Amino acid sequence: MEPEITSDRPEPEPEKSFDLSNTEIAFKEKTDEALLKTYRLFSLMNQASLVKWGSKFGYYAIRWRLPFADWVVKKTIFPQFCGGENLLDCQNVIDELYDYNVLTVLDYGAEGKSGEENLDATMEETLRAVEMAASNDSVPMISTKITGLVDQKILHKLHDGEVLTEGEQRGFEHLRERIDEICSRAASHNVGIFIDAEESWMQKPIDDLAMEMMEKYNTSQAIVYNTYQMYKTASLPNLKKIIKKPLKKAIFSVPN
Repeated sequence: MEPEITSDRPEPEPEKSFDLSNTEIAFKEKTDEALLKTYRLFSLMNQASLVKWGSKFGYYAIRWRLPFADWVVKKTIFPQFCGGENLLDCQNVIDELYDYNVLTVLDYGAEGKSGEENLDATMEETLRAVEMAASNDSVPMISTKITGLVDQKILHKLHDGEVLTEGEQRGFEHLRERIDEICSRAASHNVGIFIDAEESWMQKPIDDLAMEMMEKYNTSQAIVYNTYQMYKTASLPNLKKIIKKPLKKAIFSVPN
C-alpha cells in the first residue's frame, strides 16, 4: 500500500467569474432609497434640454455665489459623483466601498486652472492624494488632470504646433516640473497614477508628456498610466500606434 501524501497547503479556491450584469453584487452596498435617488437623478440627466440649460444656469449660479447654488449641488449631483470636499471627507466612502471589496482611485477634480498659485495648489493637493493612497490598502492609484497644472492656452498651442512665447515656455517647463514631482512621489510610494485624457484639441501634448513620464518611471513596474477615451473614433488607431511605438530618450519636443 502506498503511503498517503498529505499537505498543509490549502486547496486553491475556484476562480470566481466577474459578471457585470449581476446588479445584486454591483449595488449590494446601496439601500433601496439610494438606488431610487440615483435612478431619478439619471432620469433627469437623460433629458438633453434640462442638462443644456441646467449646466449653463448652474455654472453662473456658482460663479456668482448665489446662496442656493451650493445647497442644490450638494443635494443632487455631488453625492453621486464626488466622495467629499477634501481627502478626509472621502475616507468614509473609501472605507464603505472597501467593505465590499471595491478599491478607490483618488481624483482631485481640478481642471482649467491658471495662475502659478492655483497651479501649485493643485500639485500640492495631488501630492497629498499620493500620500493618502500610500497609507490606504484600499487606494492603489490616484488620477490627475494636466489642465489643473498648466494654463490651457499652452496646451492648445502645442497641440496645433504653434511656437510658444518665452513666458509660455516657462509655463510649460513648470508643468513638466509639477507632473515630474507628482510621478516621482507616486513611484517612491509605489502608488499608480492615471493621467486623464482631456479635450481633443489639446490632447497631443498631454499624451506626449504622459509617455515621457512613463519612460522615466515605469522601469521596474508600471507606475504612470496614460488614458484614452475609447468612445472617440480616433482612439483605437492611436492606441495601437502608441503600443507599437518604441520608447526613446526624448519623446517630447517643443516647436521652435
